[in-house]
Amino acid sequence: MNQVTYATVTAIAIDKASGRITKLRRCRPSLFSVPMGSGIVSANENGDDGAAEFSECFRALAKKVGILATHRAELMEMYASSEASHKQLTKELDEKY
Repeated sequence: MNQVTYATVTAIAIDKASGRITKLRRCRPSLFSVPMGSGIVSANENGDDGAAEFSECFRALAKKVGILATHRAELMEMYASSEASHKQLTKELDEKY
């Protein structure tokens, strides 16, 4: 049985994540148009360009997910309100006829 080291597993995971980010970037380039912050500068000084890019992409993706979650909550609230209004109107119509 082959033993896999932590470094090998980490390298494979980073490689897969990098590939997925590249695919995302091809699908929607504007998703990653986030201004560079001070975290990027300090990471680049240490020579860790890949980690800094991954971190920035992850932040951009997290921001988009947060926006979508907020939008979903608003839509669910609107749906509940319209459903209640629909039930009330249906009840009023049934009472009239």
